[in-house]
Amino acid sequence: MFFPFSVLYFSVFSSIMVHTRFSSASATPSPASASSSRVKTRSMKMKKPKLAKKSKKLKLTSTDDCAVSLDKHKGAKISTLNKFDPITDMRALLSESQLADFSQSCFGHLMNLPNFKIQHQLIHNLLLRQLKQPNNHEIWIGVGGVKLKFGIEEFAVISGLKCVGNSDKMRFAKPTNNFLSTYYSGYNIICKSAVKSSFFLKEWENDKDAVKMAKLFFLHHFLLTSSTDTHVPKGDFDMLDGDKFDEFPWGKKVFRMTVESLKNSGKTTSKDNYYRLTGFPYVFQVWFYESCPYLNGKYCEHNGSSIPRMLNWTTDYSGRFDEFYTTLSLDSVQLQLKKITPTAKEINELDLGSLVGKSKNVIIRNKETSQHDSDDDFVEPVGRAVKGVSSVEVVSRSAISLSMIFKILKNVSYDARTLSRFRAEGPEAETSAEYINLQPLALGAHNIYHPGNVHSAIWGT
Repeated sequence: MFFPFSVLYFSVFSSIMVHTRFSSASATPSPASASSSRVKTRSMKMKKPKLAKKSKKLKLTSTDDCAVSLDKHKGAKISTLNKFDPITDMRALLSESQLADFSQSCFGHLMNLPNFKIQHQLIHNLLLRQLKQPNNHEIWIGVGGVKLKFGIEEFAVISGLKCVGNSDKMRFAKPTNNFLSTYYSGYNIICKSAVKSSFFLKEWENDKDAVKMAKLFFLHHFLLTSSTDTHVPKGDFDMLDGDKFDEFPWGKKVFRMTVESLKNSGKTTSKDNYYRLTGFPYVFQVWFYESCPYLNGKYCEHNGSSIPRMLNWTTDYSGRFDEFYTTLSLDSVQLQLKKITPTAKEINELDLGSLVGKSKNVIIRNKETSQHDSDDDFVEPVGRAVKGVSSVEVVSRSAISLSMIFKILKNVSYDARTLSRFRAEGPEAETSAEYINLQPLALGAHNIYHPGNVHSAIWGT
């Protein structure tokens, strides 16, 4: 009596089909039978909508990528000393000739800034979308499924401040300083409040010193904003006295202070969830205006094409957290997100040649999910997260299984014929060593040809 080999072949191929379907649903083969693997696949499918719903709710990025906890810092209170007031004060206190001289300085272009308000809740919303990344001199924001970078190149394009050159103040050190001895004689430590007081009292003796005092006031009360009891470095006075002030790359120092404040302030540990931004955070605000044209006409107004770009924006609206949060939860297409790319004219006028090209991928989409809605591009795609196996791996496993199948069929066919011969010879033959080695096939036709058993024979599970 011979075994029905047609049933055997069918069983083996059925096992291959079961395994292929199983491989597409899990990273590693399961030791369970085909029926249990189908149950497991159904279980995964049931979890998929739940995962999708959770990722949809986040709207910004996966929580593992966020540098700031949304739950802990959502209702934060923010303040900053970076306001339009110093520009108003300078226009009122300086004469026309003094203003004209100041306009020729390294800060002169900023006197043309339109009136503005710092939108604290917009900045806070952006900081809640701050992504973890290793560069301490950059901020990456995840909005609408897109990663946006704010670095020194973007800062220079927006602000127009000098961001290239040697930033070592010691090369300007002077043993004696006429400006200090004239206006701050007897001071052991000069604070920002003293600089403001001298400027408001118009203590200068001539127009040249008036412009010098205006530069110092503008630097420490508009660009490097911080507490009024902060000390002013002697190097700043040495550069003023030596007429080297305009040569210094102040943009580097302002950028560094601003980024450090933005990166750390959102992680406030104060009980009332309060923090103060220092430096020049308005540049960060305008950077996002440029990156997100959708905001134009809603929270701000764009007019003109001046260089630098922050001269073209104005806003008199503070805004609320909830409305900014709702807006930033839209996808990248609605927000019209774009990267900041300096024009040839900007590169020439702002001396950006050494900065442009250093940073790449200013705007990066998640390549694996670019084919579907970018709303949750920072969340691992649900399908891939569940499957956990690449198409290459599936193809590789399928190729291996096809190469093994013929060997399995050949061996099983031989063993089945040998077992039939032993049974035909009688009970004595069944005690031989060769017959004992074939005992697995003595389970009966039902078990021999069961797809689960053939699956185990092929895949070793």
